Amino acid sequence: MYALQQTGATDAAGGTRTWTFATGSIVGLPAGWMPRIIKPGNFERHAFGRGSVTGAPAVDFGVARLNGRDGGLDDLMLAGVDGQVVKLWRGEEGSVTDASTGRKRDPSFDEMELYLQGTSALATYSDGAVTLQLRNRQAELSSLPIQLLRYAGDNSLPDGVEGTASDLKDAYKPIWLGYNEGVPVPFVNTSKVIFQLSDASTISITGAAPTAVYDKGAELTATKVEKTTWAAFTHATGPSGELWWYSGAEGWFIRLESSPAGTITVTAQEGTSADTTAGQLCKRILLAHGVSEGEIAGVDALDGKASEPIGYWVDTSEHRIGDVMAEILAGAFATWTDDRTGVFTFDRLEAPALEADHTFYDWQLFRSNGEGFRILSGDEPGSPLPISEAVVLYRRNWQVQTGDDLSGSATDAYRAYAALENRQVANDNSAIKAKHKLAKPFERRTLFTTEAQATTAAARIVDLFGVRRFIVEIDLPTETAAAVKLLQTVSIPIGRFDWDTRNFRVIGIVDDLDEQTNASVTTLVLWG
Repeated sequence: MYALQQTGATDAAGGTRTWTFATGSIVGLPAGWMPRIIKPGNFERHAFGRGSVTGAPAVDFGVARLNGRDGGLDDLMLAGVDGQVVKLWRGEEGSVTDASTGRKRDPSFDEMELYLQGTSALATYSDGAVTLQLRNRQAELSSLPIQLLRYAGDNSLPDGVEGTASDLKDAYKPIWLGYNEGVPVPFVNTSKVIFQLSDASTISITGAAPTAVYDKGAELTATKVEKTTWAAFTHATGPSGELWWYSGAEGWFIRLESSPAGTITVTAQEGTSADTTAGQLCKRILLAHGVSEGEIAGVDALDGKASEPIGYWVDTSEHRIGDVMAEILAGAFATWTDDRTGVFTFDRLEAPALEADHTFYDWQLFRSNGEGFRILSGDEPGSPLPISEAVVLYRRNWQVQTGDDLSGSATDAYRAYAALENRQVANDNSAIKAKHKLAKPFERRTLFTTEAQATTAAARIVDLFGVRRFIVEIDLPTETAAAVKLLQTVSIPIGRFDWDTRNFRVIGIVDDLDEQTNASVTTLVLWG
């Protein structure tokens, strides 16, 4: 039993209508429901991408098919369904015990499980069938620019911090989060020698005095002085023997006493350790783009596993939310997706727990063809081969500088630092080559800021991938797998390989819901 609701915009002002479809008569359905479901949907959800434990979290996808041969869904085809909410409910026939009679009955609409909440990409039509292209809620945000404001380019010098038509016009305003080094901040006012570290209107920031400011690699030693009002910071008479900084509603800025000799780079800490972990940075991004606090879960738990304060700088070119969050989460092997009810959920890849959340036996596998399980080939770390070494890149330098990029007064230590984008640490696991001769190193770029953080991360990567791992797909009846969630632990003691003593993490869930043949199948993608 399935019910599906699709919202669509029906006029130029954005007014909406919600259509309700079902596989048959269900008590409590909204008035005007239609029995048009051909296929409730096949939908894929993956923690990192199908069969992957290293890629960026992907926008999950699927389709649902409706009968529109008689023209009864022409109005749906004319509506704007892209980005609109779609919900799918599922119920088992005869699964409810009636309180008054004690007999089994079908669930009513309000007793059915909300199996999926997401968005539609578009509706297509072919051979009498309307196909809804479904996406999870990441589709609402992932492809959008993280920046909201662009420079107007309308400075009337000596006033203004919007650049001019010949430099910053229509470039995005930067965003500074956490601790960053060597950031090439944009020159927003050439008369008053003002540079902008961050916009403050997109994401609320907490700016502080820069740790260090460099001009062509030479550190500026002027006393750093905070100006607490915008008027004082932008006053006609500028600093003398000082470097001014300001953080407020207008943004985060520095002001120099004279024009620079070359590129100005800044090292600074925004916020505190508590609000610049991977989880907290991503939460701040979601909140700034319209997601409510109640629609975000797992951040505190992720903080307990990945508590390192980090940083990220978004420059003046376009950066998409999904790409930024993927880089922020990468060091922790963390992910963000949304659960069946549409709540954005954060977690990270861990070795399988000793206690399984779910156990599936050989007799439970769905065998329409073959054995009901498959071992995936590929080139993921640990699967099929363990890694021989973990290399972690850390302490990102946001502006690589060499040769003439640096002044003669730049120190040798700074020259060595500025020449590289990252530092690195390695953790050896070459003993594994005694058994796996083709084992190779694995490199991970992170936003960790200290050697200690990177060393801990490298050891963790060897724990995760320095042993032989399997990536497996198992097929189960949907009702058997309905309670499984991403990154839970599963055991499959089916008497093959060493799986009776090996547990797995769920890294993907693929639903193929088919009311027509009553053979709905869920494929779990497992790693362990």
